[in-house]
Order: sequence, then C-alpha cells, then structure tokens
Amino acid sequence: GTINHGTSNANTPATFAVPSVTIPAGATLNLQGGASFEIYFNGNVTLNGTLDLGQDTITVNVAGHWTHNTGGALNNTTNSTVTLDGSGKEIRGTLAGGTGFYNLQVGGSLTLNNSAMAVTATNNLTVAAAGTFNVSSGAVTVTQSVTNNGIINGGTGTLYVGNDFTDNQTFNAESGTVEFNTTTTSGDIGGTAPTTTFYNVTLNKVDNTDIIEILSKAVVVNGLLWIKLGQLNLASAQESLDLNGTPTSLKV
Repeated sequence: GTINHGTSNANTPATFAVPSVTIPAGATLNLQGGASFEIYFNGNVTLNGTLDLGQDTITVNVAGHWTHNTGGALNNTTNSTVTLDGSGKEIRGTLAGGTGFYNLQVGGSLTLNNSAMAVTATNNLTVAAAGTFNVSSGAVTVTQSVTNNGIINGGTGTLYVGNDFTDNQTFNAESGTVEFNTTTTSGDIGGTAPTTTFYNVTLNKVDNTDIIEILSKAVVVNGLLWIKLGQLNLASAQESLDLNGTPTSLKV
C-alpha cells in the first residue's frame, strides 16, 4: 500500500520496514533513528514534499521506483546512503534539477527515465555486484568516485566523475560520455576489469597540472578523447591507451 504523510516523525529502531510512501506537497517526513539505522521501503518512494534524512547515519533502501517531482526535496546528511535495489525500476520525476543524493548505491536494475533526468551524488556512486545502472540519455554527476562492481550501461548520457572511476566488472559505454571534472586535483581509472572501453572521454579539471592516471588496465576510447584541462597519464608500462575511433578521436 501507500502511506500518505503529513508533517510527521518516524523514530525507528536499528532496522525498519514500511510499504510505499508518497509525501504530499508541503509535507515533511523526518527520519530519525539514533546513531545508525536502516529503513526499507518495500515499494515506491514519491517526493512531492520533503524527505528529511536527519543527522544520523542512515541507509534508505528502496525496492520500487524513485520519483522526485517539482516542489519535492531530499535533505541529506553526510552519513546517508540511498540504495535502489529493485528490478526493472526507474528514477523518475518532474524536478528539473533531479535528485541530489549523498551516497547512491544501485543494487538492482535501474534506469534514468528520460533525457531531462539528472542525478547527483555529492559523494560516491556504487553499483553492486548484482546491480545494473542504465544511464540512458540522462546526466549523472558524482562529486567523488564511481565504483562499478556490476554493470553500467552508458546509453547516450553523460557521467560526470570528480575523482576515481573504478571498473571491476562490466562497463558498456554505448554512445555515452564520461567526463572527469570538478575541483578534485587528481583521480584514477582503475579496477580489476582488465580493459575498460569508453566511447567519449573528456578531461575538464581545474588546470593542466591535474592528473587522471590509468592504473593496472588497458583503456580503449572508441569515440573522442577530449583533453580540455588536465593530464591523462599511464601509471607504468603495464597500462595502455588505445584511441580506436576516427583520425579526429583526440582533441586538445
């Protein structure tokens, strides 16, 4: 079923399970559960109002769709993780700027709903071993690092990475773009997958002294490697960089 909240407080024990939740416009659901707790929404979460994750260390698990509409808000803490672990689910909604998570974990199969959809993780994005994340035609901004232990499908969208891109399993670039940006001065392309194949890669760091380093793997770029600001380095002779696109596949 669906729980329709007015302004209310859920003071929970260490773990707490509820059905789907819809927060109406103008209402607030505050989650507070002590020093550390975990809450399970066994269906959909729809934000027309405000979901406040409080000041505790909290993990919010969602088995259904995550819908964030205009007028809704997600108030994060620096200790919060939202795990979307349903199968065949979507991040949806009408909010122009999209949802801003702190830590975002994908545990099931998740798709951004449309080209206007934007998602931000102000810390890290992790795709679990059983997870599949379909960027589709949307935009995903990760301030710190991306760790892929499952499958990421790039679609035609853009994945912005502030620090490290760690590929331990399967990254299907499709026609998408990965851009290394923000104010982090360095970062790595690493992980246990022997080869990571991108379509488009852009370096757009703070200045030309900032380094993205390839660690213990082969990197293939099938589209365009565009170095706006920064350096792309091979950590040692064990690494390789293959520009497999057209003669115009490198732009500096």
